[in-house]
Amino acid sequence: MRQVPLWERKHREAVQVLNRETTGFALALLMQELRSDYSDLPKVEEYLDTVESDIKENVDENVDDFLTQSAPTETPTRGSH
Repeated sequence: MRQVPLWERKHREAVQVLNRETTGFALALLMQELRSDYSDLPKVEEYLDTVESDIKENVDENVDDFLTQSAPTETPTRGSH
């Protein structure tokens, strides 16, 4: 079995740490806004907690997929259809 060179493992680990940190910062801002918008709905806040935890736990698996998706041309807003 081929062993991965130490530098390559270190590089992968550094990328994973960077992905987690970047996701954490971006997620915190988005979740803060959502929590503010829905602070009057405890069930929604509970759901948002679950979503945030899930994203943080799965960032390493999903970040590549997320980064390769094309960005939406229009950002939806609350209440738009």
